[in-house]
Amino acid sequence: MIKRKAFSMPNQYPIGRARKPLRQRASRQRLAQQGFTLVEMLVTIAVTTVVGGMVFLILNSGMVLYAKNTAVNSAHQQARSGVDQMLTRGAEAVSLVTSLGLEKAMNRINQRPPR
Repeated sequence: MIKRKAFSMPNQYPIGRARKPLRQRASRQRLAQQGFTLVEMLVTIAVTTVVGGMVFLILNSGMVLYAKNTAVNSAHQQARSGVDQMLTRGAEAVSLVTSLGLEKAMNRINQRPPR
């Protein structure tokens, strides 16, 4: 019977973190020294443009909604003011009619300067 030896690989790397082969380390160091490639720069510009466009659309829609709400609030305020004026003038006209008579009340209303 032939006794076989157990196959074992020599420990090339220290225990713990495995080191990368020298060729890979050299290529990474070369890339780190060269800077960014054209494709990387174009992708970065494209992503930045898309994100900037989204931010612009969000801010622009907020400004449009603000302008619309301001216009609606102004219209409501003017309508309230108009209704208030109609009610006060109507109440004055009714009180004048009952106390003075119709002809004198109409003369008095027509003499009042417009507001």
